[in-house]
Amino acid sequence: MSRPTKNYKEDLFERLHDQGHAATYLNEAVDEDPKAFLIALKDVTDARGEGVAAIAKKTHLNRESLYHTSSERGNPRLNNLYLTLEALGLHLSITAAVPT
Repeated sequence: MSRPTKNYKEDLFERLHDQGHAATYLNEAVDEDPKAFLIALKDVTDARGEGVAAIAKKTHLNRESLYHTSSERGNPRLNNLYLTLEALGLHLSITAAVPT
């Protein structure tokens, strides 16, 4: 008898409801590449069921601007990024780079 399986996105979205997992996911993405971070931020937003419209309402930012910000080609302003993370219950922090 085969076991039902979740697809990757369903499993990821389920795990992203946990604040700690969402923070780790975003930190790993930002370490990889800015585009990966924007995709990860959209994943966290979608996983929470917030959607861009809900984030726009919470942050008082323009919805179209947020769609562009969270796209792969986006280039968010730091303030918009800060407000988006805050609306998701997360915050931005800086750590020292590990010497290579």
